Amino acid sequence: MRLLLVATTTALIAAVAAFGDVTAVAAGPTATAGGCGLSGAFRVYSSRIDYTSGGAGVMPSTTRRLTLSGGRWHFGTSSGRFRVAAITAADWTKWGIEAYGPTRKVVFSGWSGATATGPIEGTGAQVDFFWLMYPARPPVVRTAGVVSLKFGHAVVPRSC
Repeated sequence: MRLLLVATTTALIAAVAAFGDVTAVAAGPTATAGGCGLSGAFRVYSSRIDYTSGGAGVMPSTTRRLTLSGGRWHFGTSSGRFRVAAITAADWTKWGIEAYGPTRKVVFSGWSGATATGPIEGTGAQVDFFWLMYPARPPVVRTAGVVSLKFGHAVVPRSC
């Protein structure tokens, strides 16, 4: 499987610019319930920032859990709404990566003062991992860039 983090610096600069309006995403499938879907507790499996000016870095690790329930997300003291939609060709361009298989994306509203989106990896209603990618600027980070967070189930349900 191709790694999500193979984008070039040029593509990332374009991606930061493209994040201006990600709220106008066509409605798609709704979030699925159940132990293997987009509900319950998730943890950050990996985190990275690709700087607008070039280069990349690792984001500080966190032990906070992301909780998803009924179309709402909670991460520490932050919260908002989420939904699932179909991935478009424009999404792959915005993320700065080539399409590698996923057909659904997650859309988080209110994430770090913006909207975060990313592909959902899994089959059918099952979710193995999902990515959130969003622009970050000072003072949240030292240098502007695009943050990529990979989330997976905090505890993998037995039915998965």
